[in-house]
Amino acid sequence: FTYPNVLNSYWAGFIGADGCVSDGRLNIHITSSDRILLDRFKQDVGFKGNISIGKARKNASGFTKESVKLTITNKKIINDLSYNFNIIPNKSLILEPPTNLSYENSLAYIVGNIDGDGTIRIRKDRNILCMKFVGTVKLLNWIKSILSNIIKINSNVHTYKNISEFVLMGKYAEKIGSVLNKIPV
Repeated sequence: FTYPNVLNSYWAGFIGADGCVSDGRLNIHITSSDRILLDRFKQDVGFKGNISIGKARKNASGFTKESVKLTITNKKIINDLSYNFNIIPNKSLILEPPTNLSYENSLAYIVGNIDGDGTIRIRKDRNILCMKFVGTVKLLNWIKSILSNIIKINSNVHTYKNISEFVLMGKYAEKIGSVLNKIPV
């Protein structure tokens, strides 16, 4: 994570969405059905440690899911995530976007964010593509500004309680999806 590139920008976006930095450790705790992402992360960063099985926990819909967890203790990674990508302890409600990424690295970060906390689905009631981003208002406005280079966007960031989201549908989601799908991560 020392020098931002497409691959580590993708992983920083994923960690910004689904990771946690505390006490000099990076923790990524996700549902076991997404374990392939942790296996790939291990390979990409050259981590030789184990992925542990986490406790089954209920998701927002009330379903119990098993989870997997990876923990890396590495001060250099923690410092680089903070310096280059603004990933800090207790970031959930204060995460700011990275400020020094190229356009391509910014798109890779956004793809990582989608893989971590986002949603891409076909909306059944209208049979249209729907793309949802979740994060802080600052992060989502940054995502919107980056994606506005692809297509003019009229959607706004909305906040419910302390969760903010940015949703794109139809031609906007299709155009952006076609560009993001070409990012080599």
